[in-house]
Amino acid sequence: MPDVSLRVATIDDMPGVSRILRTLFPAWVMSDDAWRHNFRTFPARARRRIVVAEAGGEIVGFASAFLDFEATQESTGRMRLMVLPESRRQGIGSALYDDALAHEAEIGARSVYLWAPDDDDAHRFAVKRGWEQRRTMRYSMADLTDTSLLPPMPDTPKGVRLVDLDEAGPRAVFEFDRIVSQDEPTDVPGEMHSYDEWMAMHWLSPDHRPDLGVVAMSGGKVIAGTIVDVDEPYRRSVSGFTGVVREHRGRGLAKLVKSASLRKVAAAGITHAYTSNDEENAPMIAVNAWLGYRFMTNQRQYRKIL
Repeated sequence: MPDVSLRVATIDDMPGVSRILRTLFPAWVMSDDAWRHNFRTFPARARRRIVVAEAGGEIVGFASAFLDFEATQESTGRMRLMVLPESRRQGIGSALYDDALAHEAEIGARSVYLWAPDDDDAHRFAVKRGWEQRRTMRYSMADLTDTSLLPPMPDTPKGVRLVDLDEAGPRAVFEFDRIVSQDEPTDVPGEMHSYDEWMAMHWLSPDHRPDLGVVAMSGGKVIAGTIVDVDEPYRRSVSGFTGVVREHRGRGLAKLVKSASLRKVAAAGITHAYTSNDEENAPMIAVNAWLGYRFMTNQRQYRKIL
């Protein structure tokens, strides 16, 4: 390996981690400030370890490894590994990988899940080390520089009221998020247990824009909604979660809340909106296509049993 040092990351390294993600995977929307916030608020019980590879005073790669603190299946680990293209094939990725996998074993993980770019290099790297491909996540982007291209706003059903997340209130949004997120396609079912953790990590994140998210309310409860984060310096947003309570599906509410939110996002000067969907989530993929989102790239999920 060349003159590269591996060390445990500090909060001051988060802009370097953020830069790698913007370079390699621009569809992952998270600002430098949000990375610092995430570093401070990530639950201690996850026992997360982030290691960075540094060369010439710059971070050229990183790996994170932790226990999935919301998984209903105990001993589930999560890993992420990225190295800049110009620093690959020098042993850096292997060194980061070995450190991360050793940490997963140390903290008691038995099955570990890894998201990786949808390319041949990443696939070979994973398969060679005994990882099994499991799922595919689809990332799409909507250009908001010309809002005339957005489809007409759907009608709001009788008895339904659209409000932003501030008006709905964090407790109501949390309960909605907690219930509806359990219906997302996944190999690792999970459940949000702590309102305080959710508040600290998500609601209070510097990227979270409750004024740009939209929920549909009926009978005093949130029945559909979309949550928006914004990377302000790069004028890009992400709908981190869009969902509809099960008994209210089939009424066009996902189209409604996301249509309203996209218009608010564009009016705020955001030029590009990103979103992601599991490839099995055909209804939301169809909604996003109707809204003008265009496919960008995929990520593959792999699993390894330790």
